Amino acid sequence: MTLFQAHENDRRIPLDPELYVASQPISPPFTDPWTVLAHPDAARRYVARVRKIISRLRSELQKELRRAEALINAGHGLPIRTEMERSRLSPLGLYIAALRSGRVDLAIQLSDGVVNQHRGCPLYRFAALSMIPADSYPVGDETPPMVPFEVINATPGRCVLQN
Repeated sequence: MTLFQAHENDRRIPLDPELYVASQPISPPFTDPWTVLAHPDAARRYVARVRKIISRLRSELQKELRRAEALINAGHGLPIRTEMERSRLSPLGLYIAALRSGRVDLAIQLSDGVVNQHRGCPLYRFAALSMIPADSYPVGDETPPMVPFEVINATPGRCVLQN
């Protein structure tokens, strides 16, 4: 099983070659890296690593949600965007708390921050699914288009930089 097959089998598994390589064991010098990367165990290690990351992100979000709910229960309400860092809540954690407490207006204000957080780690989507409905997550479910093999291996043309 390869990276592509792992993604086809489970769409939560991103097509991330850097993470795929980083998920592999450190080999002794002079080992052929393709032997390690093309082995079926490589994809299993990658899937296990991605699932572990999602689990940790979910745990992190659950802690944030408990913190936010404690603020609400103590009568403090949810912090506004400028207080997020001090409250130790991420945009997504605050977004989830806002939705769950019926503060759709606040959730809308936080959407841009959630989008930026998602861009940093798209696996947050899967971590958040146990806390909010999938259609409430502010980033679409689109999978990035596959780049044809011919394009990847094409001879580079002239590069022009524009200011």
